[in-house]
Amino acid sequence: MPSYIPNYKNDIFISYAHVDNEPFPGADAGWVTTLVSALKKSLAQKLGRADGYTLWMDHQLRGHQPVNSDIYAQLQESATLVFILSTGYLASKWCLLEFYTFLSQVNQDSGRLFMVEYEPVRAEEQLPEVKKLLNYPFWQRDDNTGEPRTLGIPKPHPDRDQGYYQQLNKLATELANKLKQLQAEAPPIEEVKDEFAEQLRLAEAKKSRFSDEKATIQHEINSLINQYNSISSSLRLPNLPQSNIQLLKNQLFQIETHIDQLKIKLTQVDAELKLAQVELRKLYLEKEIQQLVKQHEFISASLQSPHFPAATAKVLNEQIQQVEKQRDHLTMELAKLNQEMNQRYNQPSQKVTDLKKSRLKADQEIIKQKIDELTQQHHMISVSLVDRNLSADSKESFREQLYQIESAIEALEVQMGQINNELNLF
Repeated sequence: MPSYIPNYKNDIFISYAHVDNEPFPGADAGWVTTLVSALKKSLAQKLGRADGYTLWMDHQLRGHQPVNSDIYAQLQESATLVFILSTGYLASKWCLLEFYTFLSQVNQDSGRLFMVEYEPVRAEEQLPEVKKLLNYPFWQRDDNTGEPRTLGIPKPHPDRDQGYYQQLNKLATELANKLKQLQAEAPPIEEVKDEFAEQLRLAEAKKSRFSDEKATIQHEINSLINQYNSISSSLRLPNLPQSNIQLLKNQLFQIETHIDQLKIKLTQVDAELKLAQVELRKLYLEKEIQQLVKQHEFISASLQSPHFPAATAKVLNEQIQQVEKQRDHLTMELAKLNQEMNQRYNQPSQKVTDLKKSRLKADQEIIKQKIDELTQQHHMISVSLVDRNLSADSKESFREQLYQIESAIEALEVQMGQINNELNLF
């Protein structure tokens, strides 16, 4: 879905403490999730369409987990920040990290930060930066006790929580107005060609092609094995004519030859498939390293901001160390993959080589056997030609047979020479 504001991935980033989103008894969803769902509907009405803007909210992480590279990327590419201020939010160093990281990107007076007050916060605990921000209190004090009550618990009620819907409408209205303003002020859309996506598409297609080819060859081999077993069973039948036996043996030889050829091809395709898998993994690694480098630069730049409290800056420094460690680990893995790819490109598969040599030697023995058989036939016919009682027609027939045998032997010797040359290459 395209964003409402050009050159941003997210129009809105929701920052909240997960402790504030635990569903109460009687509620189907957490308080934050319910609020965001209602906000989406209200924004859709004010902007004119439900799919006209993008909102990012993390549903996966829990409060004790650090901000990961994906969240940094989402923050970088967000136009506005809606944060749910609460005791839990202020107690979470990761929530504060999101807040100050976004604040370091924009001017404090930009009107791009929207503070939803989940509950009142004591003045001494309040963030000094929020004084100038647009705020939307979703709580009221009880008329009798004076105690604060968060509106919409366990879930919003139209009669009891009118203040909830008033604040929701105010938030949606001012957020929609800010989005419209940012859209009007945005520079023309930058058309960026996603080279990684294209490389990934080609790599996936290559992997898929070799995977399909491997499956096809394996299926063909299995079919030939079934044929071979069937013919072998036929050879065991009693009283089988000699001519049929020879025919079946020839078929077995042809099947064996075909299977050997397919096995060689299968090994080659399997090697190509593994190489394609390595190339694909290499692409993902390179992309991940790029993201980590970008994240490192982003955090380093954020640290230059005067907004960060010392405790949050400490967290950022820890994050930088983690990013550097992860980046170095992936860089080492990438180097190993590059080395593996070079080996696969430059060195033929030993298994393929062994299969080829085995097949050539088998062909060599078969040709040698055929030459011996033809030589014996040639000798027998030559002896028969010496018989003085042979008619002229018989002699002519024998001479023709000798010529055919000699031609066949010459052809086989040529094949033998080619095989010897191929074997000498190994």
